[in-house]
Amino acid sequence: GGAIRPFLQQKGASMLFLETLKKHVIVIDGATGTMIQDLDLSDADFGGPDYKMLSDLLTFSRPEDMKKIHRAYYEAGAYAVETNTFGGTSIVLEEIERITREPVTAEELLTAKKSFIDTFPNNFASASQVVSVFAGDEMIGRYAKQPDYWANYRDNSEVVDIAAVQRVAKRRLNLGQVIILIVGQKEEILKGHPDHPVNLGRLAKGGVKELPMRDPLTMQPIK
Repeated sequence: GGAIRPFLQQKGASMLFLETLKKHVIVIDGATGTMIQDLDLSDADFGGPDYKMLSDLLTFSRPEDMKKIHRAYYEAGAYAVETNTFGGTSIVLEEIERITREPVTAEELLTAKKSFIDTFPNNFASASQVVSVFAGDEMIGRYAKQPDYWANYRDNSEVVDIAAVQRVAKRRLNLGQVIILIVGQKEEILKGHPDHPVNLGRLAKGGVKELPMRDPLTMQPIK
């Protein structure tokens, strides 16, 4: 995702990461959000009730707790942990824009391929997952058009090259069509965060549309 390119630009770290990836699967951490919930934090820990469960903020308000969570995953056997950036939307948007105008590197392509191929069995790890995969194929019509999609999945992933990635990115990744759904207190969201330059106005280049909360039973707007 958006975090991989800056990581790979750190030459020492990137070479170690890629060399290790060639030797074996790299196990990463698990559900950071679940670990945060186990801390039983108060509204004040997040900066007030309006910021409840905006876990990114804990990197600043509770750094030691975040370190403990990351350390726990390392102690459990993880080789790497992900940063606590659930809301790193600006990073994702920048990556979408970048991948359309410049080719990915050979290292990035290798990392992506190994990720897709090595995690392929996870799609069929249980009976419920198998049912979910094939039910989804039926719903979107993929099985009717590509009955051998999963049988050829790994081989098709292997033949993807740098030119193909950029060609598809230019055709499919259009920032003008990106929709970002944000739920919360409108007035506070529009203010942005005083310590960070990104705000809703910069993210939503196509304008902001307010959607009313709806009654879950009637689906009518709540006044």
